[in-house]
Amino acid sequence: MDWFLTSLCLAALPARVLAFPPRAQTEQPQEADLVHAARAGQRRAQHLLYQRHVATVYASVGRLLGNSADADDVVQDAFVAAFQDLDQLDTPERFGPWLKAIAVHQVHRRLRRRDLLRRLGFSHPDNDLGLSQAVNPAASPEVKTMLRQLDQGLAQLKPVLRIAWLLRHVDGCTLADVAGQCGVSAATAKRHLKRAEQELRRYVEFEQPPRSHPEDEERIES
Repeated sequence: MDWFLTSLCLAALPARVLAFPPRAQTEQPQEADLVHAARAGQRRAQHLLYQRHVATVYASVGRLLGNSADADDVVQDAFVAAFQDLDQLDTPERFGPWLKAIAVHQVHRRLRRRDLLRRLGFSHPDNDLGLSQAVNPAASPEVKTMLRQLDQGLAQLKPVLRIAWLLRHVDGCTLADVAGQCGVSAATAKRHLKRAEQELRRYVEFEQPPRSHPEDEERIES
């Protein structure tokens, strides 16, 4: 598994929702100050919070869902929910992690709905934000093949397993962060990760390549 984290070069996904106009670069206010201002109804504070976090949230949501149309909807819904529920945020300086947890919850709901529709015989949107679409063009053919296999395996996982695995092994979250964003205990998150890896091994083997081939190793770009 460690090789997977050091051998892929995934491109960041662009933010595409709630296109607020860009603002000139100035000294950035503190996160907690923006949250307090947004609670008071200041629209500019909401804009700044959006601009500060949308790219990161969209990139993560895009990888979790694998589809740009779904990602657009989920990110927009996550920001709307966050701004509506700001009074529930006990630690304003942690708006970013709190927003990410809201987005992950929205992703889980969207994946469950997608699975239900698939079982009923309805098709779902093409996977245009999968790992194989985000790989660096300079990656080796072996890595590209592995990512296509991995996308195939991830599409078959239960939502809780897919989300946990991607957060841990692609977004690089700690086990504690995975647990917090998924709303489960650390022990449960660990079980989800183990189960996800077991199921993914039916599609691709995560083996350490021989050290004699360092050219096969490429670093992930966040």
